[in-house]
Amino acid sequence: MPRALDSVMRTGREATSAGAVIIRTLEQFLRTTDGAIGAFHAPYWCDDEVGAAARHAAETLWKNVCKRNSTAPVTHDCYLKLFYLQGGELAPRDWTIMLDEAQDADPVTLSLVERHTGARIIVGDKYQQLYQWRGAVNALSRMRSDSVKLSLTQTFRFGAGAAAWVNWVLEAIGEKLRIIPAAHRTTASIGEKPVTIDALLARTNAGTLDQAIQGLERSRKVHVMGGADPLIKLIRGAWNLHRGKPASGELAMFASWVELSAAARGQKDGAPGDPALQVLVRLIKDRDRGVLQMCRQLEACVDSPTAAQITVSTVHKAKGLEWPRVSLSSDFNEFVELEGGKPVVDLQEAYIMYVALTRAREQLLLSPACAEIISASVAAARRSRQQPSNGGESAGSAIKRETSNGLPRHPSGTIRIRRKADQEG
Repeated sequence: MPRALDSVMRTGREATSAGAVIIRTLEQFLRTTDGAIGAFHAPYWCDDEVGAAARHAAETLWKNVCKRNSTAPVTHDCYLKLFYLQGGELAPRDWTIMLDEAQDADPVTLSLVERHTGARIIVGDKYQQLYQWRGAVNALSRMRSDSVKLSLTQTFRFGAGAAAWVNWVLEAIGEKLRIIPAAHRTTASIGEKPVTIDALLARTNAGTLDQAIQGLERSRKVHVMGGADPLIKLIRGAWNLHRGKPASGELAMFASWVELSAAARGQKDGAPGDPALQVLVRLIKDRDRGVLQMCRQLEACVDSPTAAQITVSTVHKAKGLEWPRVSLSSDFNEFVELEGGKPVVDLQEAYIMYVALTRAREQLLLSPACAEIISASVAAARRSRQQPSNGGESAGSAIKRETSNGLPRHPSGTIRIRRKADQEG
């Protein structure tokens, strides 16, 4: 392994950076069903020389991991991948296997489920697919044509107020099904005045940081979902790279600020870069040394949500969670736009909005900007389908009078889907 490490270091990297690139290459391989490690498993921003060296080093590390008496570290992904490559089966044929959260299935796990020749139950919500950018696969779309499909549209989390907003999103993206609300009352309102809420959800990490600091400045006890420490370390690591010093942790693989900036800008094949890195680059450029003050402020966040007055989170980290009272920030994006008179749907942005709107049990508060984004997206979809304009009434206004028993009829027409890699930026 030292020789393999040296081969990556010869590309101009220090040992810590070289080691991080090798580990990231192996991790990417482990998340796929590929049988061998290739240079394409290396981080996308690596040049050909680094990619080739990282492939060779990761291959050496993987061989050590696979040795029965090896002392190389083994993660859950390691033994699961090895089990898959060796032709392992999850259960006897007469067993039934259930896969939950199937809209964001790990490719290796999904392949093991598909290998099962007995009965299989696949459960998921395709509108909550948020991790395609990590390589997650929507197992629901890979079901056999002869499969029995059952739609579970009844929610027990939120009532008609929140369900109306959710159903507007479903209408805008051309979905025929509608959510049936729970029997209890859930209010939905638009406003930006400080109110008592339990959680505030933002679209991006940058939005989460800003909302956390605003809460701290109002003397609130704030908990950042996933912890404030990882974000603080990322910011300080980026600052170190910006100052010409090495970074640690998640940013250790970057040899310089130039390399991190390149990774943020985009991939070699023209695909968009990493929004999480884009946030760091933008923070450093906009605030310069002010990011250090931001880090000091964030250190005041409490570690436990039970000790907090408000929890601040990205939508990605809030998936699967719920709170009595939830507020949505202003950094969401439109998910339907008109191009040549036809609607183009950004499914990833629509799914993020859908997840955000479905977290509140009792009270949902939308920022005016968030409400306008939904309104504009619904209006664009309706205009393209020649829907009634409600006398010029905006979606935000019309929703107040539409209930779960009188939601808009599903419009006819063709929708073009824009699929793009999304990340928790």
